Parts: sequence; structure tokens; C-alpha cells
Amino acid sequence: TPTAAGTFNYTVTGGSSSCSFPITFGTGGGGGGSDYIRCKIDGVNATFNFSAVARINTAGGTDTLSIEGDSTGAGISAFGFNIERPASTATWANTYSVNQFASNIHVDAGYGNLPALIIYVAETTGATQTNPFTIIITSATPTRLTGTFSGKLEDFLGSGPDKIVTAGEFSVPIQ
Repeated sequence: TPTAAGTFNYTVTGGSSSCSFPITFGTGGGGGGSDYIRCKIDGVNATFNFSAVARINTAGGTDTLSIEGDSTGAGISAFGFNIERPASTATWANTYSVNQFASNIHVDAGYGNLPALIIYVAETTGATQTNPFTIIITSATPTRLTGTFSGKLEDFLGSGPDKIVTAGEFSVPIQ
């Protein structure tokens, strides 16, 4: 992930030949554009910028917000989360946690790493969770959502260790 915007030259060498080429990085989204989902999973940087997007659906008295992105575009590693709440005209800018079941708010998150064939999830269960998955939407306009997220994800099959998500942040367009 670039640390600054600008044009940087890179040289590739193969055998006795080499060539140089420039790559230009923008200012938003950590250097590669304004649409991003990124975090640390167990302390390792992860980005899910490919097709990073938010969708809002209102049906049956419920608003559902879904935010998702892919790491490669090949569906190998993806991250997403959903917030369901009673239908409202209120802004999405708020704090949401898997521990808000009593408030009729349902939060779930998922991380799929298909080469390892493991899917990790966090979801509202009705019981208070330690290190709950939490999403903070800091800005909500008619076209874009930005915010942060963190918390614990559990192995969907229950056979592996938990994954801890930290330093999560997103800025995605609403489709």
C-alpha cells in the first residue's frame, strides 16, 4: 500500500534485461483511490478494494446496509458486513455492534479466505460478546459511507482459532 500520492518508478530485472515503468498513485483510500475497505487481521494488513461498495435495501419495515469488497476480483478473499435495523429516515452515521440485539439491531460480518477454505463470521446472537464486532459509520451522504470497524471473527465451523480485526476503515460508494 503506497504511503504517499505521486508517480513512482519501478525497475524489473529478468536475466540480463531490465525495464523501468512509472506507477501513479492517487490521494484517497490509502494511495489507490477513494473506495476502500482495509484492516488488520491478526495484525496483518489486508485490503478489500476490488468492487468495494455499499448497498442499502428497505423491505418489510427493515433497512439493511451491506458493505463488501474483494482482495483480488477473483473471489478468493473477501470481507463484508451487514447492519439491519428497523426502517428509519435517520442517517446511517452511528455506532453498531453485535451486542445491540436488544435494540432490534442485527450486525454480522464475514471474512472468507478460500485458499484455506475457512470462513470467519461475527453475528448478533442475543448474548453479550467479548470484543464484539463493531462498526462506526462516521459519515453518511446520499452517495458515500465512511467509517471504522473492529472486533472478533469466529471460525464458521468452530474448528479454528478466532481472528481479531483491528484498524478497520472504509470509504465506499453507495450503489
